[in-house]
Amino acid sequence: MTDYRNNINRRGAMRKNNEQERLLNVNEAAALLGVSTATVYGWVHERRIPHYKPTKRCLRFRQSELEDWLRKAHVEDMMRR
Repeated sequence: MTDYRNNINRRGAMRKNNEQERLLNVNEAAALLGVSTATVYGWVHERRIPHYKPTKRCLRFRQSELEDWLRKAHVEDMMRR
């Protein structure tokens, strides 16, 4: 039986394939996506982007998931044209 505590880092975020990926804060996510922090908060509120809330007031993003989301959004935009 797997000990799930081994798959969770100190702040409660799940590890990806046993490699610990650094989580981004709102400012870092906004810079990565090229938008304002207000836009990031809006997308979180609309549940448009992948995010984690380890606590009520803490918001984090996994860089690989944001990059995947960005690629997917770009492909969908190209297909609409």
